[in-house]
Amino acid sequence: MKKVKRAVVGLFMAFVMCFGMFVGVAQVAPSSAYASVLDQATVGVSVPDNEEYSEIMDCFYQANLDVGWVIFSYEEGDLQDQVDSIYNLIHAGVDAIIVDENNVPALFSVFQDAMEEGVGIIVLGDYVPGCPEGVLFLSIDTYYDLGINHVNWVYGDTSMTGNATVYIFYHNELNGSFYRKGILDGLEDHNFSGTIKMAAIDTRQDLDAALNNWFGNGDDGASSINEIVTHSSILAEDILQRYYLEGYTDADSGTGIRAFSTPSGENQTRSAAPSLEEALDEEYERYLDAIEEAVYTVIDFLNGGGISGVQIINGCYVLSCGFGPGYARYVSR
Repeated sequence: MKKVKRAVVGLFMAFVMCFGMFVGVAQVAPSSAYASVLDQATVGVSVPDNEEYSEIMDCFYQANLDVGWVIFSYEEGDLQDQVDSIYNLIHAGVDAIIVDENNVPALFSVFQDAMEEGVGIIVLGDYVPGCPEGVLFLSIDTYYDLGINHVNWVYGDTSMTGNATVYIFYHNELNGSFYRKGILDGLEDHNFSGTIKMAAIDTRQDLDAALNNWFGNGDDGASSINEIVTHSSILAEDILQRYYLEGYTDADSGTGIRAFSTPSGENQTRSAAPSLEEALDEEYERYLDAIEEAVYTVIDFLNGGGISGVQIINGCYVLSCGFGPGYARYVSR
């Protein structure tokens, strides 16, 4: 059975305009302010009671925003529990409520009730048609989502075979761990029957050891279709360099080496950092830096200030946050 999409750790954002049916503007001011700039705003949170959403919200809490937080976690999959938690927050007198993207169509009337009480609604997820006007959607890509998307990308390749080997290179930090989880869940959803190999990379020695082992054992993909996937363009380029040294050249098919670009959307394949470890950390920091802008979007929404980069879709505010388009390279002998 298809797993419910998980929104994993909130160490996640870069801003990408991706909707076609909207009025795009540089800055949009919400029609109503939900909190006075002179008073401390109070934000309610209604998300599933699980570790993944807890970590998303931790990023908001740790951003040192001058807001108070009221949290009602609900039992995952229990719509009535979610509805009750939102009404509890309304009755608690919060200025706005952050909700997850699950069950949004079933919550439209609840959202309307909240806004009639002067409570703003912020959804961590994609815009949903039919939603009452005035809701703010923070359309977020996480590293887990990135892993899921990468599997779908791989399976979109007509040369992918059932007995292929998928090599997962991931940064030995939270970003890489959640990316790996997304890849594994995505492969399971596709009933992947091939071989999965993984390498956690933090230093140049880690990468060299993994590549030495695979090339030494003849697992480099010379005789079959294989996929090498990573969330890091820095890792992807260094892996490519090793394949070139082993006599591989760029090709139209063969071993596929895939990576999404950096969170800025740029294809930054090199870094000024003196070591791979520092380069990976630098890439991760760019990812973390972007969340700060998204977090302050919540404050702009509360105070009725202009929100940079926001789109209006049928009266709702949408800020799309995601990774760059990435790339795929093939090498063969």
